[in-house]
Amino acid sequence: LTPQATNMTPVPTPRPTAIATPRPVPTATPTATPTTLDSSTAYQSRIEGEKQYDAEGYSGAIESYTKAIQISPTGDDYYWRGQAYFKLELYELALNDFDKGIELNPNDYYMFSSKAFAHYKMEQYQKAVETYTKALIIDFSGLISPDSRTYNSYIAFNSSLRFYLKVYVVTFS
Repeated sequence: LTPQATNMTPVPTPRPTAIATPRPVPTATPTATPTTLDSSTAYQSRIEGEKQYDAEGYSGAIESYTKAIQISPTGDDYYWRGQAYFKLELYELALNDFDKGIELNPNDYYMFSSKAFAHYKMEQYQKAVETYTKALIIDFSGLISPDSRTYNSYIAFNSSLRFYLKVYVVTFS
């Protein structure tokens, strides 16, 4: 049917009009996200840190893991840098890294057991016992695991407990 046959006049199709959509107003400064280059650099730093740690180049490992942490920190970075500090007998720095690692991985048995061992080496026996107890709450199998890291921590726990009990008995007897 034509418009004349129906006695209707065609209605023009409206053209779409451009409606300006307001831009969102940023409420905070956007945080930087790691780029592929950053991720690659962090990965390479981790690989280098691992090689240096395995070769007992603990200062170099600390430097490499520090670089990875500055780019894109992980709990493992803090753990291994803490281990390197521990090997250099820088126990306070090791404790700091284990604490940061625990913030990122709150259920990491090895992080807690390493922290307990650092307390033990600093003769902070009560803290060693408390921290190792937390590790055992996370993973009781640490008592029977053949893993040398776990076994060393278990030995430290037993020694810490003995020293702690001696101090307790002497202090409160």
